[in-house]
Amino acid sequence: MENTRGNRPSNKRESNYIDKIIKENCKELVPIIFDRIFGVHFSKIENLPEIKQQVTIEKEPDFLRKIFNAEHPNGAVAHLEFQTEDDKKTDRRMLWYAGFIHYNYELPVIQSVLY
Repeated sequence: MENTRGNRPSNKRESNYIDKIIKENCKELVPIIFDRIFGVHFSKIENLPEIKQQVTIEKEPDFLRKIFNAEHPNGAVAHLEFQTEDDKKTDRRMLWYAGFIHYNYELPVIQSVLY
């Protein structure tokens, strides 16, 4: 089946194809890239099992408002969560919230947790 770009694959298929080529050919370069480009030095590297993250989660932040101040004249999202006890996974949950809030609003995120 031909698309509007002739015989070339669609954008999604093309990017998947390019990703595959890069992953297959860069395995030996990863330590060099981290060391020389990012300045991250390590003595050992291990493969992790490959994962595909297909997740459906419904979460509702306790309090979100767009705020403006001298540091954020174009606005930022203020996110406040209320906790009744010290949950060891709060930091991970807040990181998850920060990523999705930023993704949805494309603004800096200022977060706090009240215990």
